[in-house]
Amino acid sequence: MLGIAFSNITKSKTRTLLSLIGIIIGVAAIIIMVATVQGQLEEVQEAISNVQGIRIAPANLLQAFVPSMDIEWVDKLESIRGVKVAVPIISGMLTSVDGKDLMLMPLKFIAPDPYRLSKAGDVGIGGEVPRNQGRMLEAGDTGVAVIGSVIADDYGKSVGSTIKLQETKFRVIGIFSSGSALLDTLILISLEDGRELLKGDNDKVSAFVVAANNPEEESKVARLIEFRYGEEVTAIQTNSLADQFGEFILIFEALVGAIAAIAAVVAGVGIINTMLMSVVERFKEIGALKATGWSNDNILKMVLYESILISILGGLIGAIIGVSISILIDVGFGLRVSFTLVGVPYLLVVIAFLFAVFIGLIAGLYPAWIASKMDPIDALRAE
Repeated sequence: MLGIAFSNITKSKTRTLLSLIGIIIGVAAIIIMVATVQGQLEEVQEAISNVQGIRIAPANLLQAFVPSMDIEWVDKLESIRGVKVAVPIISGMLTSVDGKDLMLMPLKFIAPDPYRLSKAGDVGIGGEVPRNQGRMLEAGDTGVAVIGSVIADDYGKSVGSTIKLQETKFRVIGIFSSGSALLDTLILISLEDGRELLKGDNDKVSAFVVAANNPEEESKVARLIEFRYGEEVTAIQTNSLADQFGEFILIFEALVGAIAAIAAVVAGVGIINTMLMSVVERFKEIGALKATGWSNDNILKMVLYESILISILGGLIGAIIGVSISILIDVGFGLRVSFTLVGVPYLLVVIAFLFAVFIGLIAGLYPAWIASKMDPIDALRAE
């Protein structure tokens, strides 16, 4: 029966090819999109999971988009038992770098207090600056920038180069690498320069990063801050941001997967059309089969096999293309991709392929049912 099914789908090569293309595109899109998002998630989680520090932000989320916290919060936070230093920071978006318009895809800058940052140590602002790539911000720095390695590559910058942020020029003093291509698109400047870029209030900052005297007691310090000032601010351990970012990415990943899945469902509609036309064109053939003893179940299985064969072939080709393009994205563009889901390697590829087979099965049910219920006498009389 499989041989007959395969022979039938090759009779109408054009319609079969169109159905295959739909399945191939759907499966490849699912793999490419989800693998890219999953890779970025894993990269960011690895980069910040071991970073120390507590991020203090306004409790009102609407205030988090502009500098709204008074600088006096430094004294309040440093009065908490266990706090080593509180680093005020300003963050914002850059819509122009070196004269290039980035209105649609702005870059983010972070402007910490260099003196307090040097006292805090590694609190997740930027990344590691290799010895041959300059240095991190230090007390008294103005008019200088430390840029991520992705920015350095994209704009051809090295230590000593000049980079223009909005309308202000900065000298590059360091290039950091965090291990995440996403985080390496950040640009660090001093708090004073950040205020100048945003032209904001000198007494307002976006947030604070708190370093604890004992990193092992960060969770305790965060609870103390929440207990004392919980109505005004939120206190989140920097390394726990990996989990929060992961939750956001998972939602985004589900959205991306759903969009790609729609393409596969549309391809399923194409399979329904292909199989219905095939059934209509083969009225006499199906009638002859039933007249010679084929049961309704046999006819049902034959048409279903044809539909499933199309989806299996499309799923396999789509999986190969999806994995190949994903690897090209990883190697060619430096964007990490991952086919691992819930800790199982290549589970993404397996799910995408099985989804294609499922679509083929569902798409073939109606045409198969129509064919199985056909009256052999009426079918043989059909013109």
